[in-house]
Amino acid sequence: MKKFKALSALQKNADNICQQNVDKAIDFVFLLYDIEDFLRKQGNTTRRKAWKHFSSKFYYDEFSEILGYLRESNKIKFLNRDKVKWIFQPLCDYDGTCMNKAYREVYPALLGGKYKDKGWSYLCKKHFNKEQKIFHGKLPNADL
Repeated sequence: MKKFKALSALQKNADNICQQNVDKAIDFVFLLYDIEDFLRKQGNTTRRKAWKHFSSKFYYDEFSEILGYLRESNKIKFLNRDKVKWIFQPLCDYDGTCMNKAYREVYPALLGGKYKDKGWSYLCKKHFNKEQKIFHGKLPNADL
C-alpha cells in the first residue's frame, strides 16, 4: 500500500511538472507574438529599447535567444550590433493563389455570424478592396 501511495504521489508530481512546462511554453509563444508585433510596429529599433518594453516578463538572455530565432527565420535583420530592423513581409492569403505582398491584416471572424470561420490573416491591396466591398466596408483590419 505504501508503494502505491508513493507511486501515485510521484505521478501527481510528474503531472504538475508537465503542466507547468506546458504553461511556460504557451506563455512563451504568446510572448513571441507580442515581441513580433512590437518589432513590426517599430520598424527600426534598438535592442535596449525593445528589451525595456518586455523586461518585466523575462530575462535578457531569453530575449536575445528570441531575437536570434527571429533572425534565423528571416523576420528581423541586425543593422549593427545594437539596431534591429523588421524585414518580414507576409504574402496575400487569398485562396492561396495570390503572390502579392500583403497590404492589411484582416480579422473577418470578429464580425461573427456567418463570417466566424473566415480565416484570412493577410490580404494584398487588390483583394482587400474586393473583400471590403463584400463586407460593405466593415472588414476589421490593421495596417502592416
